[in-house]
Formats: sequence, C-alpha cells, structure tokens
Amino acid sequence: MQAANSTALPLRTMGPPNETGEQLMLYWLFSTSDLYNWKTQNAKLKFSDNPRDLIGLLDTVLFTHQPTWDDCQQLLQVLFTTEERERIQPSQNPDLINAAFPLSCPTWDYNSAEGKEKLRVYRQTLMAGLKAAARKPTNLAKAYDMRQGKDESPAAFLERVIEAFRQYTPMNPGAPETKAAIIMAFVNQAAPDIKKKLQRVERLGEKSLLAGLSDGGRTSL
Repeated sequence: MQAANSTALPLRTMGPPNETGEQLMLYWLFSTSDLYNWKTQNAKLKFSDNPRDLIGLLDTVLFTHQPTWDDCQQLLQVLFTTEERERIQPSQNPDLINAAFPLSCPTWDYNSAEGKEKLRVYRQTLMAGLKAAARKPTNLAKAYDMRQGKDESPAAFLERVIEAFRQYTPMNPGAPETKAAIIMAFVNQAAPDIKKKLQRVERLGEKSLLAGLSDGGRTSL
C-alpha cells in the first residue's frame, strides 16, 4: 500500500526496455495528500484572477506525474470550477475534440507508441486550452489605469503592470517593443515621488529601471 505522503506517479516506467526500445508503463494512483495539497494551493491561486500561477502548477504536475486521461479529469475537477472547465475546452469543433481532446474516457493503450502519442497530444491540447482561457478580452484601460499602492514597493508594482499587460493586452511582455510600453505605463502610474525621480532619468530603459528597483525599497530609485 502506498504511503500517504509519498509521491504518486500515475504513469511510470518499469523494468528494462524491450527489443524495440519501449518500456512497460505501470499505473499509479494519485495520493490523497497530493490532491489535498494541490487543492489547498488552489485556494490561493484563483484561475480567474491569477491564471499564470495555476497554469504553472498544472504544467509541473503534468511533467512530473505523467497523468493519464482519467487523472487529468481529476485534476480539472479539483483545481477548477465548472465554468472554468468549460472555458478550458480548447475547441467547439467536434472532430478536433474527438481526435485530440476526447471528452469521454478513451481506450488508449499507454504501453503502445500510439497510445503514448495520443496522451502526449491530449496534455499539450489541455495546456493550450488553459492558456487560451487565461487570456481575457483586450482591455488596455486595465493596463494603463493601475496605480502604485501606498505601501507597495516599486518592484511589486512593476510585476503588477507586467501581469496586466500579459492578461489584458495581446502584447508579449517579453518583446522589446512591449517593454517600452510597460516602462512608460510604470512611470506614468507610479507613486508621485517615484515618478518624479524616474522622469529625470535620461533614456530610461529596462536595465536602468531594474537597477533602480534592485533593493525593492519604495523610494530606492
């Protein structure tokens, strides 16, 4: 019997490879402690408010635990609401759903190359659906109407601005052209003392901004 605090691996290899190089896959149930811990974490990770952290958690679980189709359903039930699960469904196209993202339990043989590939595609499609559901309708006002809190450090405020661009705009926060927009939004919406200091910096860029935020103090710039 599996210990309550052990790490559950729904699918893991067993024994040496056969003559074709394939290894036997054995099924292990999730431990109740794993599910409880993930649900407890999810209490603080609301998908509708902060999807990035929950997507990161699920991405890690898919990589480390190699869950089957049934396990993925269990994770969706534990971590997401009914409305969120409906948004995560990647397509309304029945043919695509049946081919890559079946809504009912498929009869895949996880010890066959075909079964492993179908499960891999299913997990990829699930993560794509999660990321698509996380994107909210474009709302530039959400990114440009933020204000630094009274006791909020510049570094924490910058993180909020970046996350707002990620959620409410089609821009990629990592792209050079987007970084310029983020810096402008940060400067314009920072607390008055921070804003005044930043406006005196010539050719303010990402490096100089981050250097000023290095110690995380409210007036460190």
